[in-house]
Amino acid sequence: WKQSAFRKEEIKKESETAGIGTVVESELPPLDWIQLDKSVNEVVLLHGTHSDKIDMITQYGFDQRMAREGGLYGQGVYFTDQSCKSMQYSGAPDGTLGYFILSRVVLGHPHIATGAMKNVKVEPFRDDRDPSKGRSNSVVVNPGTDNGGAYRAQVHREFVLFSSHQAYPELVVCFKLQA
Repeated sequence: WKQSAFRKEEIKKESETAGIGTVVESELPPLDWIQLDKSVNEVVLLHGTHSDKIDMITQYGFDQRMAREGGLYGQGVYFTDQSCKSMQYSGAPDGTLGYFILSRVVLGHPHIATGAMKNVKVEPFRDDRDPSKGRSNSVVVNPGTDNGGAYRAQVHREFVLFSSHQAYPELVVCFKLQA
């Protein structure tokens, strides 16, 4: 928690001078026990994962270094505000138990993806023409974005972090799909 709180404060200081850019809202309903800081685009999102990753994430937090290379929008930790997308990564479609991690996520100044970003390992620059403006704090991928994949257009909204301390796992949800 301390590392997440520290990273949030860093982003807050950055945003005092550079702003947060696009304001992002989660489609998930607000939760009474979580007080979100809108000044840093803090939202509640879902992370779908398999049972073998739950203990590591809940004990040590998310770790972008463990993300698979070649992710459509970079080598980062992926979140969504749509349970059907999170379910795709949860293990449940294989007939086993599935897991969502309800997470507090600081998006800060997001980069809005306009296409696939497969080889990206760090946040994109806020302005490619002027790197002195710094880097974005996250990537947001909206439905309809050309992803270069088989379906050519992104179906679900996704959020990608390249700094794992911008997300804090709040609650694990275990479920099984009924036939």
